[in-house]
Amino acid sequence: MTQLTNKVTLKQLQSQLSTLEGKRNVLKNQVENIQQELSLANSQMQKIKNEINRLQMFEIKEINISEHAILRYIERVLMIDIEQIKSNVITDELKKLVSVLGGSGSYPVKDFKVVMVNKTITTITN
Repeated sequence: MTQLTNKVTLKQLQSQLSTLEGKRNVLKNQVENIQQELSLANSQMQKIKNEINRLQMFEIKEINISEHAILRYIERVLMIDIEQIKSNVITDELKKLVSVLGGSGSYPVKDFKVVMVNKTITTITN
């Protein structure tokens, strides 16, 4: 009876193995198809990105102006003396305060304050 049971079990296992091999082959084919579709999609996306980059090169961008250019405009077109501004801000009184209190902080100068970090004036406030 055991021999008969073993033959039946063997046939069942061989049948299950054959079924699983068939499913595996179907899945392999699906994976190959998906990989081909993915490759095609990646290729199409790259073409579109290249076209976007090409078109963006011709896109009109907003014109910007640097702070340096603004300063030169103030100096050269409006004829405002930048050196005079510096001497109005960096007064002898400010130099004395910095020598006593250090090169970082907020210091009064006439009717405004200067904010300084490491002896560099970073902004001016009222």
